[in-house]
Amino acid sequence: MTTSRKDAYSLSLWKIPLSVGKWEQVFSMMGGKSSFELEEGRVESKTTEHASSLGLNLGGPLSFLGVPMDLSISYDISNSVTEYLETTSTTKFTVECEYVADAFATSIWQFVVVAPDGSEKIKTKNYMCRYNEIANEAPRCPYPACDIRSDHF
Repeated sequence: MTTSRKDAYSLSLWKIPLSVGKWEQVFSMMGGKSSFELEEGRVESKTTEHASSLGLNLGGPLSFLGVPMDLSISYDISNSVTEYLETTSTTKFTVECEYVADAFATSIWQFVVVAPDGSEKIKTKNYMCRYNEIANEAPRCPYPACDIRSDHF
């Protein structure tokens, strides 16, 4: 049985408990028309920390020229390494926001689904062009619950 890529994304979402869908600004510019290349797919990140330490203590009673004394020597070595790995499996596509004559600002927002711990992000093909005063504000409703033109339910 073959699984389409779209189905694979859906199956992946079932593995992520309480995933969150949100709008992410991917492009912003001054003016009314914009074209931008977006990515659709999956981005997964993983951080691993490795730590090790070694300690050495030497000591004991000692006599020097007939004078008793205690000698103690300590030596500690520690090492810590953090590895960050990001796996990306995406497809690029071009979007174009329509020309708006009186637009002084244009931005493109893409709908993404993110795991609660941030380890996985699904970038969808759903996007919204926003203009002027609201260009830099995220849409207030999830895709596809709102009218793309008015940003209302």
